[in-house]
Amino acid sequence: MKPVKKIRLFWDFRGPSSHQTALHFQDHLEVYLNNLSNKQELNITEVVQHNEAWASCALDIDETQLDQVKSALKPNRGNYL
Repeated sequence: MKPVKKIRLFWDFRGPSSHQTALHFQDHLEVYLNNLSNKQELNITEVVQHNEAWASCALDIDETQLDQVKSALKPNRGNYL
């Protein structure tokens, strides 16, 4: 049995209120995760402030959750951890 890969998905927000928007979106991600049928204990969200006009909200998931999360929440980008 091969190990399940972890993926970090990102939602990017731009503009002067990007950080506040990313924090607000993080709240929505937490609610979504609490309602997932295949919720993993290691699902982690974070907000990254890249500069004053760009912030991202990130979510770490197992590869097995990718299709469900991607179709429901439409992340901007992602990468394997």
